[in-house]
Amino acid sequence: PYDQFVRAILTATGTPADNPPVTWYRQVRTPQQNVDNVSQLFLGTRIQCAQCHHHPFEKWSQDDYYSFAAFFARVGRKPFENSDNGEPTEAVFVSRAGNVTHPNTQAVMKPAGLDGPKLDLAAGVDPRAKLADWLTDPA
Repeated sequence: PYDQFVRAILTATGTPADNPPVTWYRQVRTPQQNVDNVSQLFLGTRIQCAQCHHHPFEKWSQDDYYSFAAFFARVGRKPFENSDNGEPTEAVFVSRAGNVTHPNTQAVMKPAGLDGPKLDLAAGVDPRAKLADWLTDPA
């Protein structure tokens, strides 16, 4: 089902050998790349322009863009050697802390879905799980 597919990719942690959806985070490395890919793939909308400016004919602002990026602020990576073949790879994990700062205002952005409420999340909570909840909510 779609909701399980979305959740498996967005909340992936571990190594590619143990959890293949982690491979997403090998290609999509920054919060901004995650915004661009997730918004297009799972929402069918492009919001890349809002990274730099609020276009007068578009709905999404820089605040929307960087609040969405905040869902990915706690994605951490740790290099390790693959025991199967000795190749270097990365494990993906959730950091206890991490944030995204608005480049113009220097405000620390709280995670928020597009047109969604801003979320206050405790340390250690994976914001991506809240994003998966929001993306798969029937409403």
